[in-house]
Amino acid sequence: MSFEKLSKKELVAVAEGFGVEASGTKADIITNLEAEGVTFELYTSLQGGGEVEAEKPVEAPAPAAKPAGDTLVLFKGKGSYSGHGAVWSAKNPFAVVTADAAKSLEARWPGVFRVATAEEAADYYG
Repeated sequence: MSFEKLSKKELVAVAEGFGVEASGTKADIITNLEAEGVTFELYTSLQGGGEVEAEKPVEAPAPAAKPAGDTLVLFKGKGSYSGHGAVWSAKNPFAVVTADAAKSLEARWPGVFRVATAEEAADYYG
């Protein structure tokens, strides 16, 4: 199966879930998803795990106390996901996680999560 089999309404929901531009025709939305590295396989793998969810207001969790010896990393994610004590969404794509959590996320979903800089976050949130 591929994105072409989804209805426009479903494509809009997928695009919004990954923080990708969701306007235009079905072809435009598919092009936008692909340009951001969102493949149908990635979508279905996250959907199957129940970790892609409809966009809803999310309160950022209070930062956990820094465990001794763990390095904290600013991490950017595509889409909606919560785990490792952090929450990512289209409106809040940045979160701080431990270096071990960052490695785990990068290994599990290559291309979805990456290390970000404080400047990127400042530019995004303006």
